[in-house]
Amino acid sequence: MKFRILTAALLALLTLTLSVGAQEPAPTLIAPTLVPAQPAGDFDALPSESGIARIIQSGILRVGILYNEPPFGEFNIRGVQIGFDADIARAFADAWGVSVEFHQATRQTGIELVRAGVIDLLIA
Repeated sequence: MKFRILTAALLALLTLTLSVGAQEPAPTLIAPTLVPAQPAGDFDALPSESGIARIIQSGILRVGILYNEPPFGEFNIRGVQIGFDADIARAFADAWGVSVEFHQATRQTGIELVRAGVIDLLIA
């Protein structure tokens, strides 16, 4: 008897679960926000030479950095890039024995700057 009651209860629970999951989603009053699709492009993920070797050979580390994110990256009153990200970039440049050159990057353009070869490193 207990087995039949337990079986009936499990069957009812399973039926209820399946019927709830089969419902159509409720419509919303706000249309979904469209996200622009990124073009796939013909980007080669495997460069033909080492990035560090290229940086050491050129003598310049080109770094993309946000200019408006204190305390990570900002300009001081003398127009010098300061902040935690700038300090890390300078530490890399010192370790590799090269000079550092900062380029302004944004959250929208950072990856494209790396792909295009404008910057060697993105710190943001």
